[in-house]
Amino acid sequence: MIQSPWMAALCVLLLGAGESATEPAASDLLAGEFSWTCGPQLIAPADRPEDPYHAIKDPSVVFFGGKWHVYATIKLKGRTAMESLSFSDWKDANAAPRQLIQLVDAYHCAPQVLYFGPQKKWYIIYQWGDDSRKYFGPCYSTLDDPGKPESLTKPVMLYPEKPSNISGWLDFWVIGDPGSAKAHLFFTSLDGKMWRAETKYADFPHGWSRPEVVLQGDIFEASHTYRLKGLEKFLTIIEAQASGGRRYYKAYLADKLDGEWKPIADGLEKPFAGERNVKFASGTAPWTDSFSHGELLREGFDETMTVDPARLRFLFQGCSAADREGKGYGAFPWRLGLLEASSIKSRPDVVIYRGTYPGWPWIARSADGTLWCVFREGTVHDFSAEGKALWTKSTDGGKSWSMAQTIVDEPGVDDRNVAITVLPKEELLVVYNTYTAQRESLAMTVRSGDGGATWSKPQPVGEPNTRTRSAAVALADGSLILPYYVAPGSGALAARSIDGGRSWTTVRVPDADGFVGDEWDVLEVKPDHLVGVFRNSHPRQDGTFWIAASKDGGKTWSPPRPSNVQSKRHASPAQIVRQGKSPTLVFADRRMVSVSAARTKDPELLKWDLDLSCYRYNEGEEPIADGSYPASVPVDARTRLIVDYEIRSDAKQIAGYFVTFPEDW
Repeated sequence: MIQSPWMAALCVLLLGAGESATEPAASDLLAGEFSWTCGPQLIAPADRPEDPYHAIKDPSVVFFGGKWHVYATIKLKGRTAMESLSFSDWKDANAAPRQLIQLVDAYHCAPQVLYFGPQKKWYIIYQWGDDSRKYFGPCYSTLDDPGKPESLTKPVMLYPEKPSNISGWLDFWVIGDPGSAKAHLFFTSLDGKMWRAETKYADFPHGWSRPEVVLQGDIFEASHTYRLKGLEKFLTIIEAQASGGRRYYKAYLADKLDGEWKPIADGLEKPFAGERNVKFASGTAPWTDSFSHGELLREGFDETMTVDPARLRFLFQGCSAADREGKGYGAFPWRLGLLEASSIKSRPDVVIYRGTYPGWPWIARSADGTLWCVFREGTVHDFSAEGKALWTKSTDGGKSWSMAQTIVDEPGVDDRNVAITVLPKEELLVVYNTYTAQRESLAMTVRSGDGGATWSKPQPVGEPNTRTRSAAVALADGSLILPYYVAPGSGALAARSIDGGRSWTTVRVPDADGFVGDEWDVLEVKPDHLVGVFRNSHPRQDGTFWIAASKDGGKTWSPPRPSNVQSKRHASPAQIVRQGKSPTLVFADRRMVSVSAARTKDPELLKWDLDLSCYRYNEGEEPIADGSYPASVPVDARTRLIVDYEIRSDAKQIAGYFVTFPEDW
């Protein structure tokens, strides 16, 4: 499972009101705090008996036209060349067809692929030398599309001759700055130096200035420079050497491309990426101790080389000490793998509410962008005579929240499991269930037509001894479907309303062998086609989510079947949403430890790809005392705000995490 995560700095406001946060990913990056999760090997040399090769390395990658396009160096028998491959999903990368790129008979490798916006033209920048190496230096080729390597032109040198102040140079990298209309060329020289040259946009790819040294230190090769999204800063990462042939990466920051580079992560004890701060994903056997020549996955594909601090992923070349033993560098069997920033988000981006024992939040969004979060406040996890349903709202995309106000508070009754739907004309529909000291419960609804200032008299949904978890879902035909269940986990129910939630008709979702319905959520995949994801309360349950479908708008349901997704450590329910083009689960993969997201292309929604680790509660694996009922809402095309409850030793709160999903999600 490729994982990813992030973190935050909080600004304290009044108790019970929201607490806003600075951009969390940026603060850790600026401090040089990086931590990564490494997945399995993703790309190895292809099986090509007629022209075998033992290593694939020096990758460059862009996402364009719905596919990832990787260009890389390959080490063949007696020669070095390049190849490309294209694929839609990283799990399919190794099986993707390969295209050998041999533009000349001589040595050429270490590509960088980019789109130069001012010319509306694709380039690869790479190094080329004749067999004698009398002249070796940076060159370029153009191409029609990164998915069409056959359109690559013959190489042309960036400099007509090697600058007189250069003895050795390699690993060339171009980044553009639209503000100054200049392109910058960075490279290293295997002697602890990084160099820079520049040219005007109008002269690109020619007209380069005399290179100058801009950084010196214990650095080696493969410098790559990026613009940081949302910050007026640039990041350079450079490969360094450790003992035993191991490689790792350092990091430096500058305010401008021709400015001073300051170290932020520049040693084995505090690297950008190295053994010290990389751990392998659960179920992945360690396969490398080197984190060598790689590229960050970019926000776009143009010459600005922009990366998102909240979504750092690093495609690198790796191999183990055993792989390297007894071999020279040219014989190392490099493979490509992916690092994903893993522990930056280990504290919330925003605290929505702090109280005595808040729990089980839900969140919804109005057409005008207002976010509504509802939850229960009480004194303990179980029955609390003081339990009441509260609401708060945000008008700035979730960064700050209003003081919480009461929806319903019946004396001596625990009003809990609150969820909210925004209906047409901005009417608010809240579902919840009562809970008494005798463990009796009843699913209820209330509504507000004045933005929460007043609420209607509570109305029962209809079935006795019932509980809620998820909000009612508005369907394409204007009806509502409400997922709820018989307490305590004794079968799932679906209530349908054709009058905006004022009255309901309930049907039972069938149980199945090994399954008894419990808390669940529903997604309308297409008109009248609904899919529900269920927590299982069967005595033999193992945390696996079960899936059922309705093809008639929720009037009847298929028998549920198990998916391949589990909630471990005291299973809790999942939310099912559409994120980008994909049906998506947001769930606690390990309750009270971490929350993840999964997506699927399976039309039956039974097989999911576990692609994104959203956050952990602590930097390590330690669980908090109580939590993990995540619910989310989109705040922009790629970012969701996930709300959760957190019962910690130092705080009891409703927390929010901004999670950016991959561009190809």
